[in-house]
Amino acid sequence: MRRFIAQVAATLGAGLLATVAAGQGVYESKGEGGVPVFSDRPTPGATRLNLPAPNVSSAPRMTVEPLAEPPPPPYTALRIVKPES
Repeated sequence: MRRFIAQVAATLGAGLLATVAAGQGVYESKGEGGVPVFSDRPTPGATRLNLPAPNVSSAPRMTVEPLAEPPPPPYTALRIVKPES
């Protein structure tokens, strides 16, 4: 159970780091039982983390080719023939 809590804390910490790393400082301190706590505000005993720049990539450009034939016209009516009731 402790291992699970540590993994959850690490995952949440990584998410926090990714969110605030771009423009603010990130601080790490230890909570109850030595669990790491990450924050954007310094607390007593916290150390500032030096994080690398965020890894950002661009999506490739998509080319849209015209359709070979025009799409069919939209439905104008819908009739259910079975069941008849």
